Amino acid sequence: MDAVGICNLALGWLGERAIVALDGTLGTTEDLCERIYPEALRAALEARAWTFATQRLQLAPAEATGLADFPSRYPIPATVIRVLTCDDGSGTQEIEWRREGAYVLTETSPVTLYAKALVLVEDAALFSPGFGRVVAARVAADLAGPITENEELATAMERRYLAELAQAATRDGLQGTSEKVRSSGLAAKRW
Repeated sequence: MDAVGICNLALGWLGERAIVALDGTLGTTEDLCERIYPEALRAALEARAWTFATQRLQLAPAEATGLADFPSRYPIPATVIRVLTCDDGSGTQEIEWRREGAYVLTETSPVTLYAKALVLVEDAALFSPGFGRVVAARVAADLAGPITENEELATAMERRYLAELAQAATRDGLQGTSEKVRSSGLAAKRW
């Protein structure tokens, strides 16, 4: 499914006719879809750490901040929606960090900083089928008011979005080994 297909799924849920392109030249519905789709996509991506949009990145060298508590900052690529974890390469993830604007600030100055991040994926061919439905539901919720002016339908589309998000998140979370917090003290005990 591509962006037009995702928008057409959303329009179908609203009882509207399908569109053929997202170029805004064909009418109001196409124009609205063209404007709403990118933000709906970003909102759906931001909603959880989707496996297809999670990447491990090596951030550029640190710059000094002049701050006592977070003396180093690392620029974040513009495609990063959300930073999930940061590490100096040791695998311990014990670095204190926070995101401020387009930077990750750290309490120490590791030579290299690695981040696991949620990145912008715009190619709909890379989406899981469930995520495509999540984006369609977000588009439908955002379009319901402007297109139908029906508050009940808008509320129903918001509920659909939350339901699609929960279903897709469950399926997405079943991929790979779950991340577990392990304690060496507990691991040594035999029950």
